[in-house]
Formats: sequence, structure tokens, C-alpha cells
Amino acid sequence: MMKRFFLFLMLSTTLFAITGYVRFSEVSVCMDNCSIYYLEDENGEFLSWITYLDSIEILDNYNDRFVDIEGDTVQCVECEAIDITSIMLSYECQTPVNCFVDPCVVSECTSFPAAECIPNYCGGCWADYYLNGELINCNQTLLCDEGYTEINGHCFYDNDLAILQNMIDNSYASDIDLDCEDWDAYCGSPNPYMDDPGSWFWKIIDGQEYYFSDGDSIVEPLELGIQEWENGRLTSIMCGSYIYCQLSGPIPENINELTEIEQLRLEYNYLSDYIPEEICDLDVNYSDNLSFDITGNYLCPPYPECIDEYVGYQDTSNCDQGSVTVDYQSGWNIVGLPLEVEDANYQILFPNAQSGTLYSFEGTYQPEETIEQGIGYLLKLTSDGPVGFTGTPTNELTISLSEGWNLFSGLSTSLLPEDIYAQDIIQNGTIYGLDAVYYSPESIDPGMGYWVRATQDGEITLSSTVLAIKTVEQVNHLSDANTLELSSGAYSNTLFFGKDVLEGEMLKYSLPPTFPKMAFDARFTDDMKVVLESGEIEVLNKFETLTVEYNIKIHAGEHMNWVLTSGSGGQFVLEGSGEITVTSEERFTLNRVPELPDTFTLNQNYPNPFNNKTSIHYYLPVDGNVIVRIYNLSGILVNTLVNTDQIFGYHTVTWDGMDFNNNPVSSGIYMYNLSAGGKILTSKCVLLK
Repeated sequence: MMKRFFLFLMLSTTLFAITGYVRFSEVSVCMDNCSIYYLEDENGEFLSWITYLDSIEILDNYNDRFVDIEGDTVQCVECEAIDITSIMLSYECQTPVNCFVDPCVVSECTSFPAAECIPNYCGGCWADYYLNGELINCNQTLLCDEGYTEINGHCFYDNDLAILQNMIDNSYASDIDLDCEDWDAYCGSPNPYMDDPGSWFWKIIDGQEYYFSDGDSIVEPLELGIQEWENGRLTSIMCGSYIYCQLSGPIPENINELTEIEQLRLEYNYLSDYIPEEICDLDVNYSDNLSFDITGNYLCPPYPECIDEYVGYQDTSNCDQGSVTVDYQSGWNIVGLPLEVEDANYQILFPNAQSGTLYSFEGTYQPEETIEQGIGYLLKLTSDGPVGFTGTPTNELTISLSEGWNLFSGLSTSLLPEDIYAQDIIQNGTIYGLDAVYYSPESIDPGMGYWVRATQDGEITLSSTVLAIKTVEQVNHLSDANTLELSSGAYSNTLFFGKDVLEGEMLKYSLPPTFPKMAFDARFTDDMKVVLESGEIEVLNKFETLTVEYNIKIHAGEHMNWVLTSGSGGQFVLEGSGEITVTSEERFTLNRVPELPDTFTLNQNYPNPFNNKTSIHYYLPVDGNVIVRIYNLSGILVNTLVNTDQIFGYHTVTWDGMDFNNNPVSSGIYMYNLSAGGKILTSKCVLLK
């Protein structure tokens, strides 16, 4: 706002010859006996002549720039007054004037102290104020874009200000004892120099230098060191040696939001704790100590990989040890080491471990005594409960894997399985944890170990920073497959069948190796959890009874059935949904077979021809004695495969190409027959060697 001052108006031009300017609440334009216009103030005092005007309308050119008139009609001395509501100076200056004093000397713009004053002598003595090249109204507040805050006539990005405020807040909250000598005038806790109301702080805003001080003892974000701002964004902050910021506490985790920062100097402060991985997101040249310097603080290792070589000297004597607590269960667990520790002997780390039960896996299980970070181990614990670890946190690891199944463990913080699958040598869908049975984890947690399958020998990198190597879409090809859920006690496994899976996707549905002490396990042979039409099911560590729940979504086909056969010979046709309970079964056979016939049936052996062994399938409509024999083409009996009573249903017997004396027979054509229920059925098979 301009200061009020008064200069007599003087006739100067043929249009509106006025020098100086007037700041009165009210003026009037009058006309004397000679039809000459003139100006009066609100008290009727003569101000100036207005000559050579054909119409008073010319005054419209002076709206809001000369006077502002309010109130009732003013009676002039010699004429009837003409009311004027506003007068504005034309932008096309046709009336330059001379002033007795520089308008910028006798005016100020308190709303925008950073604004530049430029005198304007067009039609009056004006003090015009400009900010960033634009004429401003000193009576208004500068409106910044959303997300920006106006301070002293400039706009500053809110997020950048918030990060600076975090540094200040962290410093005060740390309550650090700087332990300085009495002679050190700037020693205290924290920011004693900035607390000085008489301190001035230097900033460069859009290339122009400013000295700033708010005159109080509260440290504001803009008072933090030496700063440079461009277009409202922080591009440089120097808060290092000789500037006496004396910052303490942690570096803010959201420091990566300083997306325009090019210079970050925080050397020789009292910063402590661990450096956030987010610092690696900054567009800063870490190798140039004029652009980046955090030397001489109290920052604790491990350091983010991007700055590991550039942290300089750090006093780590007061670095707190990290701690992780993990809940384990009694019995077998897959464990890992979440922290870097001094003594990695498993009996020290796990006081409740059963001696001699620590195993790694390298194709086979290997006994171990110590635990290495990044590797998973089988370990048997004698009780449930938490186990605490103390040591240095690990934020990144590189792990070597072999083709096939591997045991691995994570970091000091949780990871997502997607971070593992994103790496090129990992088979999708093959991460498994152990909770008495194998399960697919939702996260890779500290202190836990997991199975994973590698497609080839190589290395993977675990990082607390999102890897973002590639996006992996986890497609479940078995969502509409038939299911068999085998359960025993509190444990269960689900197997799938009837759905054709592409060969390149089959390994996704493979299962990790079993070990004898698992609480329970069920799988198809070859360690798969899916088959297309048939397969044998192995059951490990069941209780007295086993329950099989089935859900058939894909039918076996016309005149075909899904048939589940137990190891004791019981057969179950699977249609729709249902439940089967059996006892003491450790093996099942699942087959897609023709609909059950009404009579004795002998099916063609499979495979045929065969080299090593072949399976012979037959159906009994009733219980009874069954004999299955092998003959050569001369009618000589070679072997008897079955001679016993059997229950009705489908049955399978295997011939391994041996005779009565367990000697291999020669290649050729052989006859096999079924004798049951007074009937004899015969078929041929071919042995090739």
C-alpha cells in the first residue's frame, strides 16, 4: 500500500494535464462560468483546472487509478457538482508528468516485501509494484497454485516445506546433548544459531538473492541453512559445516519427495539412526561432495547401496542394535536369520532348539551348526513361543540359488512374494512356507525360511526397496479344475486334476521336497499337485483316518468316470461333490476310466507295447476269487499276478516282465487272462526290450 502524500496538481497538457496525485476519500468535478472544468476536494477546496475537455466522460479513462469517490453530492463553490464514482488512468499514456519526488521513495508494499517498485509518471506520480514480472495489487494477497503456500510474496511447494519442517521437528524431538565447550557460542540442543532472533538466512529464489529473518526464536522451514528455490521447488539446501544448523534425529523417510533437489549438504550435523532407502530416489550426484555430503554425522549402517561409498566418516558408537522377534511353533520350522549377529550358532540363537536338528538343503538335506543370512533351514524346536534376535538390520542381500528347489530367507523387514517372482530365474508360484504343512505365503517375513524353485543356477537380490524389475502376473490355471482335498487331523492339502496345463506352466504347480517329520503331506507322484487324467497320490504322516473331499467341475466325458482307488482296493466314482473317509491309506490311484460295466471286464494293458512294466486293469461286478495269469504264445504259464479274493470294482495289477522265478522273460507277445465269477477273459500284450 502506498503512503499518502499530497502534491499540487498542475496543468500540463491539452487533455488532462495533472502533476502529482491525490489520495482523498472524495473529490468533485466542477465547471465555472467560463465552462472550464476543475477539481475540488471534499472540503470544496480548489485542486486543479481541467481544460480543453469536450465532455466529462474523459474521466472514465482514470478509473481506480486517480481517485475513488463515495458519498453524497458535493456542492462546489461556483457550480453544481458532478458526482464521480471512480477515475482510472488510461494504459495509453498521453499525459506524462513531472513529479517533485520519486513515488517509490515515499511508498511501500507491505503485503509483498519482495516486490520491485517501478515509478510510473503517466498521468500522475505512481508507485507500481511488480512481482515475478507482473504488476500486483499491494492491497491483495498473492494467490499460489494448489499445493503451494505463499510466504512473503513467493510461492513454495508444500511437500518441500514439510520435509524441511520434518528435519526441524526431528532435531528438536531428538533432545540430543551436544556436549560442547562453554566458549562455543553456537552450542546447544538443537539449532541454537537458528534460534537467535537476530540471525539472517540467505536464500536464492528464482535466481535472485534474499536475506530472510522473521525476528523470533522459532525456526521456520525457510530459515534452515542456505537454500535455493526455483519455480517454488527446493533445488539446493546447504546445512553443513560452518552454517551451524546442528540438525539431529533421523533423516526424514519422505526425503525422496524432493524431486527437484540437485544439492543436498548435511555434513557435520548430529543426524542419527538409519538412512532411509528413499534417499536413493533423489536426482543427486552422490559421488560429488559439492552436490551430496553427509560426512561427520552419527548415521548407522547398513547404508543404502546408492550412497554406501559416499557416506564418509560416521560415529556409530551410539548406534542402537536392531531387534526382531519371531513367533515359532513347537516342532519343525523353516527358519532364517533376520539380522547380522556376532554369533550365528543355532543353539545360541534358538535356545529351545533340539540338538542336531538344523538342516540346510543342497539337493539333499545337510546338517549344519551355524545360520547364514539369506539361507533357509529346517529346525526342530521343543516349544512354541517368540525368539528374539539382536543385531544389525539387513536391508539388502544377494543370494545364490541352484536350479531346482532351494531354501532361502528374507531381510530385517517383510517383503512381498512379487518381489521374488519379479527376478528372472524364479519359477512363478513356487514360494512355500511351512506351518506343519506347506502353504503359499502372503509375505516374506523376517526370521522365517521358505522354499523357492529356480529355473537355472544364478543369483537373486532381496531389497527393502521395491525391486520393480518386472511385473509378474500370477495366473491361476487351476481355478476351475477338479479338486481333491485330503485332510487328516487339523491338516489338509488340495490337489487338482482334469485341467490341461501348458507344459511351460507345469513347474508352477510342483511341490517342494518332503521330509519325514512333516506333520502331513499329500501329492501326486513326481511331486506335483496337478495331473490331467490319472496319477498316483502319496500321503505322508496321516492320522488314523483320512478324509477326501472332492469337487468335480470338469466331467470325465461321455461314458467316462473319474475313479479314485485306495491302496486297499476300494473304488470310488467321483461325481459332483462329496466326501470319502478311509483308514490307514498311504496311496491312492486316480484314473479317468470308462463307465462301470455290468459284467466282468478286462481292459487293454497300458502301456502297450511296454519295456519295463505295464498295468492291467479289470472290473469285477461282484466280490469273489480272482486269478490273473500270464502265458506265452505256446500256452505255457509264465507268471500268476493275482490269486485272491477281491471286492467288486476296478482293480489294477502290474506285470514287470518277470516269470515265476523272478527272471526276466524275452521280448515277444504274451497272453494275460482274468478268471473270476466262472468267466475267463483273455487279451494280448507286447514286451519290447
